[in-house]
Amino acid sequence: MTDERVHEFMDKMIEAKKMEMDALMSLLPETTKEHMHVIRREVMEMLAECLMEASKEDEKPAAGKKKAGKKVKSGVSKVDIE
Repeated sequence: MTDERVHEFMDKMIEAKKMEMDALMSLLPETTKEHMHVIRREVMEMLAECLMEASKEDEKPAAGKKKAGKKVKSGVSKVDIE
């Protein structure tokens, strides 16, 4: 997949999730909607904190990950979906 197609896919998935959230919110009573907004804000803040922590870890030197010329397996394998 090209970068352009990946971005297009991500944009469509984000739009789909927004529509899904709007549909769910339309089914909830007004009193519950405010709770959902608060929960959404909290989850977004937690996600931002996790991303910031992950980026800090990426900035640390990769000491101990490689040994004198030996490759370290990442534990990731390719999966084909049909």
